[in-house]
Amino acid sequence: MLPSKNRLPSRPFLKGRRLVGESFAFVVRPTDRPESRFGIVVGKSVFKKSTARNRLKRIIRKRLAENLRLMKGGRDALLIVKPPIAEKSEGEIAGELKAFLLKI
Repeated sequence: MLPSKNRLPSRPFLKGRRLVGESFAFVVRPTDRPESRFGIVVGKSVFKKSTARNRLKRIIRKRLAENLRLMKGGRDALLIVKPPIAEKSEGEIAGELKAFLLKI
């Protein structure tokens, strides 16, 4: 589970640096906080069933928690999941997520 200090509260998040990949899009902006925070958005276009969307969010949160040390502190990041992720395995998702965290 992602620690609460690393969870991004829900609010509009429009401005920031955008990183776009095949399965994810990140919107990142710097903050004055010492730790980084994350928000995850999985729309109905990815999975119609909420149980599948929530399972995917749990997988992503788990992988984020494992790789927090890769990201510099003081950033807010919104992770937007794209439909091609539906065909990927958990290992492929973890690899792509890790590559994004190294870029941020």
